[in-house]
Amino acid sequence: MSESVLRARVRLLPSATRPRVSGWRCVCRFEGLTTTDGAEVIGVEVQMEGRDHLDPGDTSDCELRFWAADVLPEPIQPGTSLWLLEGAKEVAAGEVLADDGAEDE
Repeated sequence: MSESVLRARVRLLPSATRPRVSGWRCVCRFEGLTTTDGAEVIGVEVQMEGRDHLDPGDTSDCELRFWAADVLPEPIQPGTSLWLLEGAKEVAAGEVLADDGAEDE
């Protein structure tokens, strides 16, 4: 199995009720994209660069690690908007900085 890694700039929305720590798991939705199996969201782990957490309203560059890389459309272009959700609630927004591709595990 492989995972796909994207670099993104992510902002935790001010309406988020608590900080999120590096390693936070949620689902991601991209503007105008669906997965190859037709889903609009995909599971992701958010690894923040140079910090251990995000407070509501904070922004950080992050690595987004998708553990079902085989369903992501390739490549995802820099500048693509994304939203991070917990259930149906959007808790963060951002944009893709770079698509680092798939990594074998």
